[in-house]
Amino acid sequence: MRTSSRISRTKRPGPARPTAPKAGPPRAPLEIFDAVGCFVLIEDASHTILYNNARLRGRYGDLVGRKCYAAIAGRTSSCPSCPITAILHEGKESFSCVMRDQKGRLYESSASPFLMPDGGRAVIQLLTDITAKRKAQAVISEYTTGLKTLVAEKTAELKESEILHRLLMERANDAIFTIDPQADRILTANRMAETMTGYSAEELLGLKNSELYAPGEFAGILRRLGDDEGSSRASAQIEMLRKTGAHFVADVSASAVDFRGRRIVLAICRDISQRLIIERHMRQLASVIENTSASVMIMDLNRRIVYANPAVQKMLGYRAEEMLGMRSADFFEGVPGNPPDLSGRIAREARNGLWEGEIFDRRKSGEVFPVSLRMCTIRDETGKLIGYAGISEEITRRKQIEEELIQKEKLSALGELISGIAHELNNPLTGVLGYAEILRQHDAPAELKEDIDRLHKEALRCQYLVRNLLTFSRKPPLRRVCASVNEIVGLAIDLKAHQFIANGIRVQTRLDPSIRKGMLDSNQLQQVFVNILTNAHHALMEKDGERLITVTSRHQNGAAEIAIANNGPHIPPDRIEKIFVPYFSTKEFGQGTGLGLSIAHGIVREHGGKIEVMSLEGRDTVFTVILPLIKPAEE
Repeated sequence: MRTSSRISRTKRPGPARPTAPKAGPPRAPLEIFDAVGCFVLIEDASHTILYNNARLRGRYGDLVGRKCYAAIAGRTSSCPSCPITAILHEGKESFSCVMRDQKGRLYESSASPFLMPDGGRAVIQLLTDITAKRKAQAVISEYTTGLKTLVAEKTAELKESEILHRLLMERANDAIFTIDPQADRILTANRMAETMTGYSAEELLGLKNSELYAPGEFAGILRRLGDDEGSSRASAQIEMLRKTGAHFVADVSASAVDFRGRRIVLAICRDISQRLIIERHMRQLASVIENTSASVMIMDLNRRIVYANPAVQKMLGYRAEEMLGMRSADFFEGVPGNPPDLSGRIAREARNGLWEGEIFDRRKSGEVFPVSLRMCTIRDETGKLIGYAGISEEITRRKQIEEELIQKEKLSALGELISGIAHELNNPLTGVLGYAEILRQHDAPAELKEDIDRLHKEALRCQYLVRNLLTFSRKPPLRRVCASVNEIVGLAIDLKAHQFIANGIRVQTRLDPSIRKGMLDSNQLQQVFVNILTNAHHALMEKDGERLITVTSRHQNGAAEIAIANNGPHIPPDRIEKIFVPYFSTKEFGQGTGLGLSIAHGIVREHGGKIEVMSLEGRDTVFTVILPLIKPAEE
């Protein structure tokens, strides 16, 4: 491309034709033309392009050296209205025309003389693409013609339109007013305006517009409409007044237009009082559903979930987005404990109004749990069925409580039976024990003495069992005295010492002497520790090698903790959960009553404490009794 770093326009000698162009502007770099928003060409007298700017190159490529009429217009000779001819040959100062390129684009051309750096005469031509503008003008012209025709047609229809307008105004479901805001007067009002306000048409036309609204309400609408010429719109929920003075909320949409030199406001008002009440109730209901502890699901006609409240998400372990689209039956179909075709039965009965019952659901984790479910239909205002609602509640805890109550009732009945049997056994047993004592005091043959001793021993054992039965069936009230836990534990160990020595059981004690005294029932707590020691004794009898019981005590958080450990066989996990259940025994039939630990548990609980058990394979089994102690100030 041929360019020059600077160009200038100077006064050139006048030709032997009309007046020559005057001197041009100061010289400037050609690159300056790359920044302008139009197309720039510089051509010499032979129509050869000397320069084209970046914008022109972007559309046609570099045209330098080519004839302008060929490169742009696609012609073989100069254009009829040629700016080069007009300026360089006819001596015009400037020249404007409209030209078309070979692709049909229209350009508005503005040309001026230009002096090249070498003194050569040239023309600078600025092209502006007006293709879109001309097309728009053509469209506007076409629309103008059509509009004139349309106006003529519409004018003929005006009378019919006015009649239709009045009919629509009168039949409209909204109150429609036309208002003169300057005079604050109602100009027209339709029939619904009469119904909504309680005024007749004649009364409305005599009213000030402001009398229909709470003070200052409609003024806000007028301020938003403004005073601009033409038309504008505004809408708001505002408080209106009926003829009776009652207030109500209306949705008001207003438009301002200039009509015959004055500003008129068209106001369309809809009473939304009832809608607002319904919306408020809906918000309250939605809030209740969102925050209730009951699990709520809403389903479509295919029983696919469209809404799940937070409670049901928490209960089932799914997020809301995971549940959407799932079937309600996905949570209970095929779950053990549910009857076959449960889903179909629920659907059939719910379609008739309501289904309720107890079923088993499955959480996302796979856990099965019981729920109480109510399934009902959702219908629209016409009574058409549009969906289902399910309200459920997990009843795991309730089932546990029911089971516990049933168990308590059984135990209560069993306790009464045991008490009666124990009393019946106690009387003859006392006689047997008495006669055994008498026989032991008399000299008896050697062959009978062993039998008498055995009779006496078994009678004592029976007496111990009967006493335990009576303790279990009729727990005596606690008789609290200020006592030392360490002393009670020591007495219990002393009572079992003979049996421990006889069976090769070693006892280690580490009792904390700083433990405070507490208000305790010494006799009953002694029985607790004897029962736990007895349980350890029986466990160690199943072990070969060293048999060791370790008893420790310490003060912890205002309570005494007494730990009794043995190195016998561990208790399986499934049995640990049951060892405090009455009549449950880990021993073989006839070797235990199953009451010892149950009685111990009850006594400790009466003291406000608890018993903890830890038994792991390869480690000691430890029973820890935790008993609250009195404060030092109370000792």
